[in-house]
Amino acid sequence: MEIPAFIGTVKLNNAVISKVKENGIYVSPNISCDKPTGCHGCSLCTPGKPNLRFFCSVPEPSDYAEGQCVRIKYFSFNEAVAAVVVFGVPVFCAVVTYIILSVFSNTRTETSGLVLSTAFAVVIGFIFVYLIDRIIRYFYPVTIEKDSSQWKSGSI
Repeated sequence: MEIPAFIGTVKLNNAVISKVKENGIYVSPNISCDKPTGCHGCSLCTPGKPNLRFFCSVPEPSDYAEGQCVRIKYFSFNEAVAAVVVFGVPVFCAVVTYIILSVFSNTRTETSGLVLSTAFAVVIGFIFVYLIDRIIRYFYPVTIEKDSSQWKSGSI
């Protein structure tokens, strides 16, 4: 399924494994993995955690180690589209709820029911955003592109 370019692109990037779990690994995209063995500048050993982390389901997580470099492929939203989804959907739900309840409500002032319904619509909007993210991650999961053994030895 081809994605229009204005929505986002599939990126191929170097990544550092930040955590190994039983069902997969967490990776942090990082372009500094192409340096020789030693310090990769991956921010794994710095205080705090990497800013961006993806979960990658792999058949044998025990084959990977924290700090190891791998090549990943992942879907990246266009920033403008992501902002519209994250901020626009909840606000749109709240505005639509407010307008519908105002039209069908007999009172002309804001009632507590109207305010609570609008707040509930914002929560529903954030749930929609979460579902959109899960659907995108389902159809475009993070995958490892190359054999990780060459990264272990530092040959790349």
